[in-house]
Amino acid sequence: MSWNTDPVWDAYEPYVGKLGGLTQEQAASLPLADEYRITFSKPISDLTFTADPTMTLVPTVRIVDDYTVVISISGGTTIGDGYDAVINIGR
Repeated sequence: MSWNTDPVWDAYEPYVGKLGGLTQEQAASLPLADEYRITFSKPISDLTFTADPTMTLVPTVRIVDDYTVVISISGGTTIGDGYDAVINIGR
């Protein structure tokens, strides 16, 4: 997952919650997150999903049902160009 450098999306920089007018500290103290849902066409119950802790962006990854994974980036998290995440999928 690499940050999209298109200027249209740069409104979301430099941290999650900035677009809502919050300071980085305010955003970090709220139950706020950018969430990305990925729905698979086959069950994923035999798979594991983990964020690579060595990357510049380490989101929370959770399985919500037999077909859906949610990648969540908490409020206040620094985002933007050069902040990348890797989600490892294993068995």
